[in-house]
Amino acid sequence: MSVALPVEVSATVSNKAPKQNSTIYLTETGPAKAKVTAVCSYKTTKTTYHGTIASNGEAVVPIKIGRAVRNYKVVVNVTVLYNGKSYKAQTYFIPR
Repeated sequence: MSVALPVEVSATVSNKAPKQNSTIYLTETGPAKAKVTAVCSYKTTKTTYHGTIASNGEAVVPIKIGRAVRNYKVVVNVTVLYNGKSYKAQTYFIPR
């Protein structure tokens, strides 16, 4: 009988205080081949990104922040779907 190991996921951004109109990179970690959905909640809109975790256990997704409102905390909610189950992680950035 095998015991399933717990699935751990995480999310980080390459720059917590990016300038407007720049690109930052969201890195999600988790099990290989898992599907990733990240939702950035800006002040007036939400933007969704998708990816797949590679064999190295990471998915790196570029996020173009455009003219996001300065000093507004943009929360990034990440869902990793693996073997029919969802796992959550969260990070944020504040445009400058």
